[in-house]
Amino acid sequence: MFGQIVVACLKPGHLPLAAKVIQRYAHVPAPPFSQPKPTFEVKLARFIVALSVPLIGILGYQSYRVEKEHENHPRQPYIDYDHLYAHRKARRLPYGDGLRTPFHNPYRNALPGIGYETEDPYVTKMKAEGKEPESH
Repeated sequence: MFGQIVVACLKPGHLPLAAKVIQRYAHVPAPPFSQPKPTFEVKLARFIVALSVPLIGILGYQSYRVEKEHENHPRQPYIDYDHLYAHRKARRLPYGDGLRTPFHNPYRNALPGIGYETEDPYVTKMKAEGKEPESH
């Protein structure tokens, strides 16, 4: 078909013939498009996504609830175990003051030999309410 168009266009004086050929073949309707049937892999992927997205939401909410419950209890007391911080006492960290990591959290992470840097918010809240905080 393309060869006929090219040959017709190359012949001198046959431009109307080429125009007729182009006009004839340019407006041919395309065959109807039908969706291919999904393969097993596609069905499996859809099932996994449909199962995992709600599961991630449910488990995320559950872990949030459990973490919020920790606010109602005091944190563990600091105990200076020699074997845990032996590497920091022998050689300090190469940045900052040598004790704190880049991800140091003053509430959660105790410093070796010093302990926690901040007071426990649970104890502060209980003292403000005039109650005796529970201990471990």
